[in-house]
Formats: sequence, C-alpha cells, structure tokens
Amino acid sequence: MSALALVEPREATASLSLYEMSEDLVCLLDTRDMVEAGTTDAAELDAQIQRFQDALPRKVDSVCRMMAHLESQAAAAKLEAARLSQRQKQFESRAASLEGYCVRVLEALPAPKKGPRKLEGEFNTLALSPSERCKIEDPLLVPIEYKTAAAKMPAELWQQIVETLWPETLAQITVDVSVRLADVKKALKAGVEIEGADIEYPKGVRRS
Repeated sequence: MSALALVEPREATASLSLYEMSEDLVCLLDTRDMVEAGTTDAAELDAQIQRFQDALPRKVDSVCRMMAHLESQAAAAKLEAARLSQRQKQFESRAASLEGYCVRVLEALPAPKKGPRKLEGEFNTLALSPSERCKIEDPLLVPIEYKTAAAKMPAELWQQIVETLWPETLAQITVDVSVRLADVKKALKAGVEIEGADIEYPKGVRRS
C-alpha cells in the first residue's frame, strides 16, 4: 500500500478551514517520517506538505482579518447601543416635557362638575390623572427604620457574626456572598488546596 493512502485526500486547501489545514499538515508530517527518502511517495508527500505550508499562513491571515472584522462590528454595535440609549433618553425627556405641558394646559381649565379636567380630540382624549410618588430630598434625614443596609466583608468575618446572632435576628438578614477570585488564585498558585476551586488554563489567540 502506498504511504499516501495513509493520508485521506481532501478538497483544495483554499476551501479548508484553519483546523482542517493544520490537522492535515500534521498528518502529512507524521506520514513523511514513515516514507523512505528518495521514493516517489516521498516526493509526492513533500509536494503536498509544501502546498499546505504555503497555504497555511494565508489561512491564518484570513482568520485574523475575519476576527478583526467581527471585533470591529461588535465595537460598532456597542457604540450604536450607546447612541440609541442616549436617543431613548432624549425621547423620554421630550415625552416628559410634553406631558408636563399638557398637565399645565389641563390645570388651567375650569374644574368640571364631575370627573377630571380633560380635552377631547377626534380620536384621542387628554385627561388630568392624579398620581402619587415618593421623592427623597435628603436621604440622611430619613429615619433608620426606613432604610436597608448592605454590608460587604470577608465571608470568614460574616460567619463569626452569624454565630453570635439569635436565629430570629439572622432570619431578617439577606446577604449576597461572592468569591474573591484573586485571593483564591493566589492561594492555589502557592500550593494551597482549596475545595471546589482550581486553576484552569484556557487556550487563547494572540494576534500580532
């Protein structure tokens, strides 16, 4: 059997993905070690290897260009989202201003015998509708019984506090606990074993 039979032929390198090209090149290089030098098979393998080595840099450049394009699209989308958010605030401000104008117009109308002050259009009606909302002018003056406190502290200290509290008091408290990743990583790298935590090494891509 020809050594080339060990390498399943694929379509032209231009249509292959970066993964497929690198996989095929590795396969060709591995196969080359099993082929006797100076033979026809060796010459054909060398030619295939050269084609892949010539095409691979172009494929890498193509992938990097696409990655840069997608990142620029994401950045543009982020800017557009910020622009639309600002536009939303402008429309909301205009709507609130227009509503305030309508309120002033309706308040200037004579009080009806029944119902709210209103203006009738051909297809719409404007009516004065009273509402209620709370406005805090100075939070420092609000009594403490109307406030909720959120404290951030090391979990170990929180545990000590919990152990000193009565169950009735503890039942009134809601606390969000988060892991300090920087401290965990530092301890793990120092050789400390931490249950439920480990360091992983994800593969990334650097473009230059």
